[in-house]
Amino acid sequence: MKTRTSLYLLLMLSLMLSACSSLPNTNSSGEQPTQETVPNDTVITLERTACFGTCPIYTLKIYADGKVEYEGQDFVTVKGSQTGSITPEQVKELVDGFKNADYFNLKDDYTAPVTDLPTTISSITLDGKTKKISNYGNCSHGSDEKAPQALCDLEITIDKVTNSAQWTGKTE
Repeated sequence: MKTRTSLYLLLMLSLMLSACSSLPNTNSSGEQPTQETVPNDTVITLERTACFGTCPIYTLKIYADGKVEYEGQDFVTVKGSQTGSITPEQVKELVDGFKNADYFNLKDDYTAPVTDLPTTISSITLDGKTKKISNYGNCSHGSDEKAPQALCDLEITIDKVTNSAQWTGKTE
């Protein structure tokens, strides 16, 4: 009888463990874990300003949920407001780009000692912190105060990931 009870208990324990392993995995708050996401307050912006010539003038704003807002002003294919979207993975790629560039520790301003070039203004709000950088001509102009290549690459990446060329007509 003792063996039968032991076998019964082992069988019940086995069934219970099996049932538990098929339950959804949850964290301590009872929520299902998700792929690493960006904070809900995340907002990324990229603004390209006028130059002496026909530089595209527009602004992009990207939200944590992937919503993209575009505002085209001049020398762009589409003037006015447009919206689009990118995937959560693409938003994370952009946030990772800011982190990899050590964005919050970069200078607020990079200015080439020339005139008539466009300025690229980027910013990010992340976890309640906001940082904005103005980059005047320092990705194309060699100077002692040249912007870090990581910043220049990040500006290009924002355009590529959001497919801003669909509105600006500008391709790199």
